[in-house]
Amino acid sequence: MIGIVSIIIAMSGSIIIAWGDIKLSTKALYGDFLSLLGTLAVAVHMLFGQDLCKKIPTSVYSFCVFTIGGFVLLIYNIVKEVSLIHYSVNDWGIFLLLALVPNILGYTLFNWLLKYLDASTISMSILGEPIGAIILAYIFLGETTSISQMIGGVLSLIGVSMFLRNKGLSRKENTASDLVKSANT
Repeated sequence: MIGIVSIIIAMSGSIIIAWGDIKLSTKALYGDFLSLLGTLAVAVHMLFGQDLCKKIPTSVYSFCVFTIGGFVLLIYNIVKEVSLIHYSVNDWGIFLLLALVPNILGYTLFNWLLKYLDASTISMSILGEPIGAIILAYIFLGETTSISQMIGGVLSLIGVSMFLRNKGLSRKENTASDLVKSANT
């Protein structure tokens, strides 16, 4: 029951963050919609990848996932006629950081964790990403942070922490239960 409540709290926080963009523009809301689709794709990726990550090396799995993702992005950009090369040096630096930190380091870590944790635990922790993005955009890009983003961020973090804490307590209870069963046999 705590797990469901924590998911509702975290999702409510995410909705509040997105709700604040309704006043900004339809383009911002469209970005939130794409983010939601991306989150769903990551959740599906985690669920399907859980078994694969236990059978093949993380590096092989991650390489395959990144290659497929890059190919889909390339096709999308070609279809939408988005330039693939005409960007400033600053933009290329941001692209490089986006490729290295959240993708290669972050998602490779998530893929590695699939060997040891439930996909639901990892997927839930990913809800913390928008809060990190808001903070980084504030620091590095001079973006403003609205009250609704702050409230939504706090709710999301509360929900995620409740979920992770509940999962940790459940794991401890299961471990203790297994120990008692082993001792009785």
